[in-house]
Amino acid sequence: MNNSESSGIFDLITGLPVHPLIIHVVVIMLPVAALAMVALVFLPALRRHYLLPTLVALLVGAGSAFVAKQSGEALQNRVGSPGEHAELGENVVPLALGLFAVSVIWAYAPKIMSRWPKFLQRVLELGILVLAGASIVFTVLAGHSGATASWENRIGIDAAMPAVVDTTTTDTTTETPIPSEPVAPAPVLYSLELVAEHATAEDCWSIVGDSVYDLTDWIAAHPGGAQRIISMCGNDSTSDYENQHAGQRSPTATLDRYVIGTLGEPVS
Repeated sequence: MNNSESSGIFDLITGLPVHPLIIHVVVIMLPVAALAMVALVFLPALRRHYLLPTLVALLVGAGSAFVAKQSGEALQNRVGSPGEHAELGENVVPLALGLFAVSVIWAYAPKIMSRWPKFLQRVLELGILVLAGASIVFTVLAGHSGATASWENRIGIDAAMPAVVDTTTTDTTTETPIPSEPVAPAPVLYSLELVAEHATAEDCWSIVGDSVYDLTDWIAAHPGGAQRIISMCGNDSTSDYENQHAGQRSPTATLDRYVIGTLGEPVS
């Protein structure tokens, strides 16, 4: 879906998506606060000065994780699903909120209740360690998968482009001059019937516009999930592609890496 309409307060801010702005708060604040909370469990001497700031940092991390989740869904409505990134990000919010809640109970319940069992305090400390570790792991994994979905294909574009050959020089060892401009090879033509024969996930050709693409290797790497590419196999997918990615440079550049020819009837 490529939706230009605003989907609420988590969608845009000053014309820019909220998600890439708030996600930086999550990936910095939440792991740092989680590590600080673990340190307080093992180092009681630090609690007097650092307990309250750490709890505030955990609350900010959990709140920013919630905003990141909501803004991620709004961004998904505009550019399509990021696949694994969205699935990993959904785990961060409950982990962060759980870590904050357990930490507050661990810090203040013994002061409020006169008969607070020590074994329960140890259980809460174990919960803090587990939730802190899980929060850090899922935050790192979600951040990495989001960076991969955003940048991996763009970074690979230059490497996939053919080198530019200087054809303006003349070979001095022969009397035949080299043309100053390369002669374009005749386009490779594939018929609609031939494309339809390549309609499986193991052999996936598709048509977008006037070009034919071999998308077999892209199925497993597609950020929005393999099924969206599999549905294109053997078909003219021009309308579906334009509805999803019209005007977007990154998907177009990625698609260009898989072009194998032009739609048309081969000359016998």
